[in-house]
Amino acid sequence: VFYGNKEPTTECSTMTFDTTSTFTLNVPYDYYGTTFCGKPVTTTFSYGECGNDCHWIFNMTTKDLTIYGSGEMNEYSETVVAPWYKNGTSITKVDISGITQIGKYAFRDCQKIETFTLSKGSSYFEIGTEGELYTAGKTKLIQFPIGKTHSGTFAIPNSVTEIYPHAVEYSTFTQITIP
Repeated sequence: VFYGNKEPTTECSTMTFDTTSTFTLNVPYDYYGTTFCGKPVTTTFSYGECGNDCHWIFNMTTKDLTIYGSGEMNEYSETVVAPWYKNGTSITKVDISGITQIGKYAFRDCQKIETFTLSKGSSYFEIGTEGELYTAGKTKLIQFPIGKTHSGTFAIPNSVTEIYPHAVEYSTFTQITIP
């Protein structure tokens, strides 16, 4: 959204701004500059690659992380962190679209995630009864939405053969039963 006297064109010289008032200048999320046509830009998105044909965008305003593409996410570890790690304590929603695999430690220390959603081509994953994220068939527990308040006990399904590192860390369940 551009507030000013004209919509931008390919030439900044054709733009005029009312400099006596405050306005918001939103530019494409992949714009790298700190100014646009001589006006300061505030970054509201972080983004990048997280695997072979696997990308991410974090919206700093809505606190949503979108992971999309058609490939596998990279694996991460205690020392090699996901590229959105610096935003991890802010992420409240994760939308997964089209990717085929989520790397271990991908959501390490993302303590405010309340919701996982699955979009286009999400047949590789499923959401459980408490909002937890699994691989298809519930064979691997990837992550609990640890920003969501849970109470009581939770039984991990018998189909689960692997629990990703940090998947249940910070959970508010009083008891978790592991098959």
